[in-house]
Amino acid sequence: MTYNVYIASNLRHYQKWLNLPTDSLSGCLLVSTWPRVVELVGILGDSDPKITRRAWIMNIEDISDCDFLVVYGEDGEKLRGALVECGVALAMKKPIVLCGDANWGTWINHPGVVPGASPTIEDATRCGKEYVEFLLCL
Repeated sequence: MTYNVYIASNLRHYQKWLNLPTDSLSGCLLVSTWPRVVELVGILGDSDPKITRRAWIMNIEDISDCDFLVVYGEDGEKLRGALVECGVALAMKKPIVLCGDANWGTWINHPGVVPGASPTIEDATRCGKEYVEFLLCL
């Protein structure tokens, strides 16, 4: 079975997700459209409110289409929008898988967050897929 994954991160990582080989997603389908929007429109900071408003609407629609969300963060990085996306996923009861070595904070103790952080996107998508399959067995 194919699962849909949404990747949340700092905007500066958009090219990682655009260039992500399909086989590195453990058979999952990437449904995040925001990296393509950043590439086309160039919203790497504060931008036109009309553009960012539409982008946020698209992000939430994408999250509603995912089976789980992977949030990627590096050490010392301040996540803002990615944390909003995590809140949306939690409210929609979508599991969240951590990826990277960010200082995540206490929200990772929420029951909707898969315990432990995966070091790579490959590990994170595999973990998310296994977790969703586990939930389906309950």
